[in-house]
Amino acid sequence: MLLIFVAIRDASYLFSYPVAVGADGYYYVLQINELLKNHHLYYPSNTPIVFGILAALTFVTKNAVVAIKLGSIAFNLCLCSAFFVLVSAITRRRWLGVLGACIVGLSGMHLYMIAEFIKNLAGIAFCVLGAWCAIRAFESYRARWFAASIFLLACATLSHASIWIIAPVTSVFVLIIRDLKSKKRAMLVAALMVCLGLMGSALLAYQEVFPLPAWLATEVTHIRFPITLRNPVGKAEAFMLLLTVPLVIFLTLRHWNEASNQPFRIVVLTVSLWTLLITLNPFLNHDVTQLGIVGRLDHLMYLQVAILVPAVIYLALGANKKVAIIYSVLTIFLS
Repeated sequence: MLLIFVAIRDASYLFSYPVAVGADGYYYVLQINELLKNHHLYYPSNTPIVFGILAALTFVTKNAVVAIKLGSIAFNLCLCSAFFVLVSAITRRRWLGVLGACIVGLSGMHLYMIAEFIKNLAGIAFCVLGAWCAIRAFESYRARWFAASIFLLACATLSHASIWIIAPVTSVFVLIIRDLKSKKRAMLVAALMVCLGLMGSALLAYQEVFPLPAWLATEVTHIRFPITLRNPVGKAEAFMLLLTVPLVIFLTLRHWNEASNQPFRIVVLTVSLWTLLITLNPFLNHDVTQLGIVGRLDHLMYLQVAILVPAVIYLALGANKKVAIIYSVLTIFLS
């Protein structure tokens, strides 16, 4: 029912206009038509897989604009489904998986993805599905899940260049967290990583010894609160992350010794570290109206909420049900 509602609502937005929506709408049309006509892209790309999928849809629909819109809706439904299976897997609660999928499908931030950042949307969907397959692979040690994970992560890498940043950084976080055997060591390592990350960003922002490359100079800034009223989107999601990250880290460390909790704590702490070092880093430029690296990555904050809020509710159910109720209400009002 959720997927049907999301599909109908998104279709009503996208098909309200006869043209290709978004600043890059006709860039996609140009690429697809060139691929179908001359079997190569008009602008060479290292991430061509989404163009190939949309070209196949165009071959069926006979209309590139319609194919792009249908493909965008399909990728978003895949992302909702991916979050359902991922959150359900780490919390062992299907209703929390539904909550995660609801946040992904109903957050206003997803409109940017379906209209502007279709390749990014597809890449994240492949990446999350690959992460879920990896969890299944390490739980069952079956070759088909390892193969599926590798295939999906390869598709993600060939979908959008942002995965070239997201995949290596999160992989490092996963490898570090997976090897942490004690709660004290986890606290020490997490605190050290956050401190080093913030100090590194601050040094880049404040140093005047050597000029930074142009692409890097726009990504760092003097210290400022990461939630600003100037940002047209993401204020509610950033506020939820600001409230949620300290609490989810505290509750995860409190339940560290639960043997069945390893996939949960790996995913949750990885997302929490990403949030602290990237999304809520006060020395990075979070102006989401610009298309810098940090600005583009900040468009994914609603996906971080879709993992961390269900995680808090899952942990709070066994510790303090009032917290679980409060977060459920906040999610309804801020979605």
